[in-house]
Amino acid sequence: MPVMAAAPGASELDSVSVEDCALAVGDIVGHGSVKSASRMNKMVVVFVGSIDKADQPVAAGVAVNGEHTPVFLLSNPARKVVVSNVPPFFKNDMLLRELGRHGRIVSPMRLIPLGSESPLLSHVVSFRRQVSMILNNEEELKLALRFRVDDFDYMVFVTTDSQKCFGCGEEGHLIRSCPNGAEARRPADPPVSAAPREHDGDTTVEVEEQQAAGGPPGGPPGPAE
Repeated sequence: MPVMAAAPGASELDSVSVEDCALAVGDIVGHGSVKSASRMNKMVVVFVGSIDKADQPVAAGVAVNGEHTPVFLLSNPARKVVVSNVPPFFKNDMLLRELGRHGRIVSPMRLIPLGSESPLLSHVVSFRRQVSMILNNEEELKLALRFRVDDFDYMVFVTTDSQKCFGCGEEGHLIRSCPNGAEARRPADPPVSAAPREHDGDTTVEVEEQQAAGGPPGGPPGPAE
């Protein structure tokens, strides 16, 4: 019997019962197809009778007490995706539209706090945002997205949750503390793999999707880390 689970962070699951979640799944697959259910690691895990049955709530999500809750196969968990160097005026919808090309979004996008030690700045957020995704046959995301908004270019960096330097490409440190010198901290322009044009309300947005990490020499700064 396949396993599926409500995505962590997608809903306040601590405030609902396992029964509520099992009923919501049963509304989609048929209550007789729900075989067992339990709370596990801050998720609600439900066993159903067949792979075809499991695919239905995974594709559509479920409504738990009137709130839409994403669902994913436990054998294919979501990955945490971090979007860096994001100006505060960028809309989440614009970023999620581009990320959706690489998988299914299974949580709301949230702002990452700056993490200031002073309580006077506890409300300040960084230029980073985070979302959970089930990726399209990709173990890691390492993208640079160039947005052109009102005749200005902005480079946004997308990675999965491993810590990797955008300058030298090595694991274990960030670009601001790269041990490979100033040249590595000034990354080369990566190759462009796609350049769709979109219109976002009153703002025209040009997007260049780039495999690898970095900004053009003399161009926009690297990721705000």
